[in-house]
Amino acid sequence: MSPLRFFYAFVLIALTLPTPLWASPVTTEDILRSFEERNKATAAYMEATTMFVLVGTETGGGFGSGLVVADGYILSNGHVTGLMGERGRTIFVMNDRQEPVEAELIAVAYNPKRADPPDLALLRYTPTVKTPVISFSNQGKRMDRVFAWGYPDLVISADENLSNILNDEYTGAPPVVYTEGTVNAITSNDGMQTMFHSARISGGNSGGPLVNSNGDVVGINTWTKSESATNVNIAQTTNLILEFLRANNITPIINTNNKHFRPNLYAQMLSVDSGDIEYQMAEAPQSPSTDANTPPSGFSMPSLAFLQTTDLLSQGQGTSDNGGASTSELMSLAKAGDPKAQYKLGMELVNTDVKAAQVWLEKSAKQSIYGKIGLAFSYLVDDDVQMSKAFHLFQEAFSNPQVATLTAELISPTDLDFYRSFYVMFLYDGEHIGIARDIDTCAVQAPLCSDTDADCKAYLATLLYYGEGIDANEKQAFTLAQEAVKEGSVTAKSLLGWMYYMGDVVDEDLKLSYTFAEQAAEGNDAAAQGLLAFLYHSGAGVDVDYVKAEGWARRSAEQANEFGQYILALLYLQGDVVEKNTGLALAYLTLSAEKGLVGAQEELEELEKTLNSTEKREAKKHIKAMRDEWKS
Repeated sequence: MSPLRFFYAFVLIALTLPTPLWASPVTTEDILRSFEERNKATAAYMEATTMFVLVGTETGGGFGSGLVVADGYILSNGHVTGLMGERGRTIFVMNDRQEPVEAELIAVAYNPKRADPPDLALLRYTPTVKTPVISFSNQGKRMDRVFAWGYPDLVISADENLSNILNDEYTGAPPVVYTEGTVNAITSNDGMQTMFHSARISGGNSGGPLVNSNGDVVGINTWTKSESATNVNIAQTTNLILEFLRANNITPIINTNNKHFRPNLYAQMLSVDSGDIEYQMAEAPQSPSTDANTPPSGFSMPSLAFLQTTDLLSQGQGTSDNGGASTSELMSLAKAGDPKAQYKLGMELVNTDVKAAQVWLEKSAKQSIYGKIGLAFSYLVDDDVQMSKAFHLFQEAFSNPQVATLTAELISPTDLDFYRSFYVMFLYDGEHIGIARDIDTCAVQAPLCSDTDADCKAYLATLLYYGEGIDANEKQAFTLAQEAVKEGSVTAKSLLGWMYYMGDVVDEDLKLSYTFAEQAAEGNDAAAQGLLAFLYHSGAGVDVDYVKAEGWARRSAEQANEFGQYILALLYLQGDVVEKNTGLALAYLTLSAEKGLVGAQEELEELEKTLNSTEKREAKKHIKAMRDEWKS
């Protein structure tokens, strides 16, 4: 999204305020309360999916953390579990919902002689309660706020439950602990990535999840190093984790973040109504059936000591439910060339084997609109995301009048609106993948899905706010944005952040502006990232911090957002945080000015007067490289 395309960068233009809002279906207090409620839901989810992993060997024992990655399967670190075939080893898993049960080590990727990735292990256990499955995001980036969940020894060593467990007296599981911080850097060595972050961890956190603000796993905490007063916390990133899981026949749930799309993570959970907002939360099971003073059958743990291991890499065999194998009749029809059967078969496979799904969806797409829609969606949930291909398929489908005749048997009206919302997003915000903004088409499509899809509603609010493609109506835009935020739209949070910053439809409130911008920026919204960059650069509502300004501006500019480009240009002009580079400054100013950002246009005019031909040629090369990267 591209707010302030016609405004100065650091000067609020005096605007005539519209008629005040007499009433709104959603208040700011409602929205902030919904943030709190969603945080509670996420906490319940993490408490259910994070496991305490207790390991005993002939020579000692230890403990760590793990996360539920499939029904009956837990991911942890190899240095927590040890290696395959180790004699005398017993592993128990538990949390405050799951009573202690013995787990079997079925796969390990770990070399104790090397302090680098991979360091992963897969456990199989028998759940005693209904447990949700964790989801993953493969888009963790520098500046993201992250949360570490696990069982750090610095905390749980003081818990009497742990002492009782080690004395064969089970009174309950130790409490799961969370800390929060920021991703500082992501490094790569031989294709294996590690994430450095500031969420405090210690021994016992190993194998536990590092999650973003949505509760999606971006890494697994594995190492911590302390030097002087500095503590470095390190996690293995999801690219390595997902490869390990798939190699062992586990199909992970992935949140692609392309449209802040989140699968139904709580399909196994109960639906809980919280006030007037419905959230999906983990079921609160009964206490473990084991008597509080009687240790579970076979439960025994030697005295606590560092885990001792041997030195071989080994892999076992995991398994998971294939989640929807097609009937023989459906397969027969699909093989016979029936496009409906091909579509249904492809959509059944898309969550378990996206490549196999695409084979059938490609066949259906040659003959049908619904096949094109299904194939487009498959490109978005594929590990190798192909957004440009998805856009063109959505374009073919939704520009065809026959799309309105699709029956609910194939695609329900709500699902159709969901798919259309991707198309709307690309029409407005697709430049970072080489798609030119098309306001007129966006203005036609957004109202068609705004009743049932929060992001469609948010884009409609954006068009109304800026008067793009339709007549401006700031009051209606504000109301729609509030409703969309309550329904979970990251795009709407970004728009409200700009509204509270500008103060032209509601009273200026920099604190609220920052709150909404931060929430949306962590959801990878480019406009919100640009706003955060501005706030940190100018000290509007927060302390000046050029490091954070540069980080958020770069993430925004990578998505072709003009405000992020503008802030980066200023940093390169001033030589703040980054090395002074007039060529790059000119490139970013040019890209930003092309989209109508007045501040960038004025800076560009002044800068061009002082540059020589060499610097201008350098800028053109930078611009070409950026555009080529967006199209690739």
